[in-house]
Amino acid sequence: MPMRASMRCATGIQAVFAHGWPYTDADCWLTNSTEPNPADLRQLREKIPGDDGLLTLAMGARGPSSTVPEVTTADFRMARELGIPITMHVSGNDYVALPDEAGLLRPDLTFVHVSSCGDHELAADHGVSISIASQIELTMPGLGLPTIERLLHAGLAPILSVDSELPQQVTCSRSCGSRSKRAPSPSGRKLSTREVMRWATSHGAAACGVADRTRSLTPGKEADVVLPRADDVNLSLLNASAEALVLAAHPGNVDTVLVAGRVVKRHGRLIGDVAQAGRLAAAASERLR
Repeated sequence: MPMRASMRCATGIQAVFAHGWPYTDADCWLTNSTEPNPADLRQLREKIPGDDGLLTLAMGARGPSSTVPEVTTADFRMARELGIPITMHVSGNDYVALPDEAGLLRPDLTFVHVSSCGDHELAADHGVSISIASQIELTMPGLGLPTIERLLHAGLAPILSVDSELPQQVTCSRSCGSRSKRAPSPSGRKLSTREVMRWATSHGAAACGVADRTRSLTPGKEADVVLPRADDVNLSLLNASAEALVLAAHPGNVDTVLVAGRVVKRHGRLIGDVAQAGRLAAAASERLR
């Protein structure tokens, strides 16, 4: 509890930390791995015991493309024993490789990237959340193009993510060049900007297990609010605010941010000891080296 309270004061952000695996030996952890999920996760659960603080815990699972089936099952059971959600990046046919008879496919599970999954897999109703990381899917070879249209056709509402903020040393040419080969939109309808806003807010909160207390402006919920500047040139079309936010907004437009009613950014500047955060990050980096 002291750790959770100190994080609330020190960072002010609302976040889900998905604990994964070491990057010390890729073959050991990601190729038919027989290594179970590190015990660090249990230790973290002791330090972050609840699900009502600003920082909550999840498992970043490897899945059947990286581990033997017994390990995948054991990892999932560990997460559910600890009462935390699971997120997993999907490649190949990971989706159907999870044995449904073992009860692994549940609403506490989020898949990131499902481009390689067939339509029949996407149509399976297991209650899992599907996350689209469109920017990296458009630039990184092998991930496949974003599956938004196929998800809509299957009656699924995706959520949004970034996967990696690191610059990708590739271009979108493969995406642009392949557009002429795409089949007509199976959903037969245009995607609205208000739908996209729901993907980034209420749907994302549901996938993280916090929709009952945040991510919608509803009486009784925590006041998590992002206020962009309405007089910025790119957001001046306030008669079409959803369109302006989805199609034109960027982080530089954000004037004020409240997390659980506490102002953490005002007039475009973070509130708090930002320099101290930088010093702590540098110290942690030096300690790891």
